[in-house]
Amino acid sequence: NGFMLLLILICFGIVVGLQKLKEYYPTSFVGSICPVIGIAVANSCLVCGAKRFGEDEYHNTLTEQAASISLKMAVAMVVNTAGVIFWSNFEPKQWYKTLIDDIWMLLAFTAVFQPLMFLV
Repeated sequence: NGFMLLLILICFGIVVGLQKLKEYYPTSFVGSICPVIGIAVANSCLVCGAKRFGEDEYHNTLTEQAASISLKMAVAMVVNTAGVIFWSNFEPKQWYKTLIDDIWMLLAFTAVFQPLMFLV
């Protein structure tokens, strides 16, 4: 659980850094797509990490193991997705300018990219 928390914090820091990069390129396509790609890649790493760490833990039943893995994946993805977007758009005045655009871009990208990622 400690390694999973560390992995969540590392991915959170990377994605927050990519969100800050967006401030330097506000009108560029690169500035808007880099944080979204970072979130998608970080979520994939977190899912793989949750599966790996969950399999290495001792559980009495496979149901407990599956529940542990699911909980790790859910917490990691919520923190990495919603947490980063709301952290970087903390002020209410930013909600109407950039929050809607960030969420729309994230939904559009993950609707296509996330299902394809698990085929690999």
